[in-house]
Amino acid sequence: MKLYLKLMATAIFAFATYGWLVPALTSSYNTAACIAGALLAVSAPIAIVMMLAWAWRDNGVKRLLAFAGKALPLVALLAITPTLGGCVWEYHAVPAGHVLVVVNKYGSSKGVDETEVRGPGRYWLSYNQEGHLFKTSTQTVTWTKECIDGDCADESIDFQADKGVTINADVGMSFSIIPDKAGTVFEKWRGSIAEITDVYLRRMTQDAFVHHAAGMKVEDIMGEKKNALMAAVEKDLRDRVGPLGIKVEDVYLVSPARPPQEVIEALNASIKATQVAVQRENEVKESEAKAKKVEAEAQGEANAILKRATAQAEANVLLAKSLSPELVNYMALEKWAGGCTSMCSGDTSGFVPFVNTSRK
Repeated sequence: MKLYLKLMATAIFAFATYGWLVPALTSSYNTAACIAGALLAVSAPIAIVMMLAWAWRDNGVKRLLAFAGKALPLVALLAITPTLGGCVWEYHAVPAGHVLVVVNKYGSSKGVDETEVRGPGRYWLSYNQEGHLFKTSTQTVTWTKECIDGDCADESIDFQADKGVTINADVGMSFSIIPDKAGTVFEKWRGSIAEITDVYLRRMTQDAFVHHAAGMKVEDIMGEKKNALMAAVEKDLRDRVGPLGIKVEDVYLVSPARPPQEVIEALNASIKATQVAVQRENEVKESEAKAKKVEAEAQGEANAILKRATAQAEANVLLAKSLSPELVNYMALEKWAGGCTSMCSGDTSGFVPFVNTSRK
């Protein structure tokens, strides 16, 4: 009886070590715990051998052989113990910024249960469950034509503008999984985040560009209406995938959109012609401005001359009206130096005495 108890203790130790403790430690995100789990996995067989030796130390070989048949089921259990725990239980460590979607594999509750979306922590799942880890923090995906991080697949977006002109664009998106709706995301697409973004979100993004760019002129898409197009695409995607558990935060162009080369050449020629026309118009305006300036200066000078002449004429009239013989004599007397002064009378009749000395 003691032998049975000793063997049972050995089995319990082996089961607890390899079925629970070692998986829990080695699956931890803590480095020290992982190292401890690895050391335990290596040292546990030594402990099991010592326990078996302790169980049979008082029994001879003959009794050991006799007991082998009876202990065969227990020996088989010890043989499969290292993997038994992993077959029955599945350990998951959920870090911050992630959730674990628990899926029931069998029975009437097969599928995803909304209550089984679990936040950060450590969980043991039964044989009837499987866990899928979803990142809930902001993620960025780009669909480009060029190679990025070794990925050389052409994932760029094609859509058509007015007159059937095809435009190619490198598009990026920032999004996050709504934690409470991670189960809905998995139930809808049954895939990983990479599969969801590379297949489903890309297709929806292309559909949105095709829908909103239809009827728009290429020059508008490349110019002033580009922001309006991006805003419409972003709103469309938010409305479509938001209820399904994906929050679209931003949709943007990684690089300028690429219309056909002949369209680019036509746009460049049109822009150049517009620039030349604007330049000519500016030159005409400049010439007109200069002419108006010269005209204004001449008109100003003429007005000034006219005003000076008018003022002089008016002054002369006033001066003439104010002069009289008595005033002239008075003014002359003020400047008289006492000599006999005479002045020319204005004709050739001779000189007239400046001071009238005649008596009446």
